[in-house]
Amino acid sequence: MAALTAFGAALYGCSSAPNTDGNFDPTGSSSGSSGSNGSNGSNDGAAGDDATSSGGGGTNSDDGGSGMSEPDATAPRDAGRHTDASPSSSEDSGSSHDSGMTPADDASPDESAWLDPMNAARAAVGDPPLTWNPIAAQVALNYANMCNYVHNPNRNSDYKTLGGGNGGVGENIAAGAPTLTIAGANMGWIDDEKPAYDYATNTCNTSVAPECGHYTQIVWKTTTSVGCALVTCNTNTPFDPRYGSKWGYAVCDYAPPGNIVLNGTLEKPY
Repeated sequence: MAALTAFGAALYGCSSAPNTDGNFDPTGSSSGSSGSNGSNGSNDGAAGDDATSSGGGGTNSDDGGSGMSEPDATAPRDAGRHTDASPSSSEDSGSSHDSGMTPADDASPDESAWLDPMNAARAAVGDPPLTWNPIAAQVALNYANMCNYVHNPNRNSDYKTLGGGNGGVGENIAAGAPTLTIAGANMGWIDDEKPAYDYATNTCNTSVAPECGHYTQIVWKTTTSVGCALVTCNTNTPFDPRYGSKWGYAVCDYAPPGNIVLNGTLEKPY
């Protein structure tokens, strides 16, 4: 954990796939943007971690915005770990065409910074490693550069247009003020949520973390690749004005998407 600061803040989005039947957390603690067959979105909270904390988010190709509460810089770092997960319907979860993916061993430093923590989490549950997906990364970068802290409503069509195929992508987003790091985004998605996820019951212990959908997307067995982007924004800050206008925005898109619902029931990630 990083030291607390008076001016750091973080927001946490949602993790979802192209078409949804509902939220990850069966207890109904998820909230936010709506998708084609269900809902997903994001909540936010506070972190005093000088923007090294992170969250995630994603939506369907036709979903809307996300709701966020005001960050509180005096809150403990973990207070901002809010996530939602909109599972994908099984009939829309087929593999996309992930051309030109980069194995982790050949990844650039930034690619490795994204991949290494995710693949460590996957290895811990017996999943094969993710590879770098440059098409998904371009989709993530194009959207992150808009500096709009809601899920990309067009990410599936964007992915297809760039040559990624019809399978669509799941998405995690994170924001931090005044900055965000790759390590911070991964920490929020993995370290904060993994302890809350109960594999036996396939549920999220909301007394530990508000959501678990970022983590389950990362360790979803049939997800094979990811592309991410991290940008600095100076407009459209989702934070309270006391944090200033500068903020960091991370977007990761996953193919094929995870958090799959089959016959109304969320599948286990591995």
